[in-house]
Amino acid sequence: MGKLQETLKAGFTFRRNEFLLSAAVFVYLVVYYFLLSAIEVKESFILLLQFFFILLENYITIAVYCGLNDSITGGSFNLQGIFKKGASYFGRVLLYKGLAGLTALCMMGFAYGMIDFLKNSSFVKASVVMGITILWLAFPVLILLLTFMAPLIIIVRDISLAGGLRKSFLFAREHLSDILIFVLALVPFWIFAFFLLKVYNESNLLYRFIALYFIAMLEIITIKVFMLFYRENSE
Repeated sequence: MGKLQETLKAGFTFRRNEFLLSAAVFVYLVVYYFLLSAIEVKESFILLLQFFFILLENYITIAVYCGLNDSITGGSFNLQGIFKKGASYFGRVLLYKGLAGLTALCMMGFAYGMIDFLKNSSFVKASVVMGITILWLAFPVLILLLTFMAPLIIIVRDISLAGGLRKSFLFAREHLSDILIFVLALVPFWIFAFFLLKVYNESNLLYRFIALYFIAMLEIITIKVFMLFYRENSE
C-alpha cells in the first residue's frame, strides 16, 4: 500500500511540464465547451463539428501521453515536439477507441433489447433471461476493463495496437487489485469535477473556467498516475 501511496503522491505532484500540459487541455476544453454551446447551426453541422472534436480530443490526449512520458523518463520536453510526435500514434489509439466504443454500443443495444423483451415476460422467464444476459455481457465488460491501458502502453512502448491490447490485458489482469485502488482513489475527484461543471454551468464565467481547468488538471493527474504505475511494474 505504501508504494501505491507514493505513486499517487507523485501523480498529484505538478511541475512545469504538467502545468503546460494541463494548460493545453484547458484550452481545448474551453474551445469545445463554448463553441458547441454558443453556435446555433444546423444539426448536421453540429454532428460534423462534434466528429472534428472527437479527432482533436484523440490527438490532444495522445500529445499529453507523449509529454508525460517524456517528462517521467527525463527526455526533452516541448509542446511543439510532443504534438509532432503524437501524429505517429494517432491511428493506433483512434482505432482502439473506435473498437472500444463500438463494443460498448453493442453491449448497450443488447442490454436495452433484453429490457424490452423482459417487460412482458413472467418472473421465472425474466430471471433466467436476465441471468443469461448478465453472463453474456460479463465477458466483453471484462475485456474492456483489462484492455483500457492499451493507449498508454502503445505510446510508452511504441508498439502496435495488437501488442498494446495484449500487454494491457496481461498487465491489468496481474495488477487488477492495485488498479481498482487507483480508480477508487481518483473517482471522487472526477465526480467532484463534473459536479462543479454542472453547478456552475450557467453561473459566473470565471467559475466555469475554474471548473474546466480542474478537469484539465485531473486528466493530467489520472494519466500520470497510471503511467507511473505501469512503468514501475512492467518488465
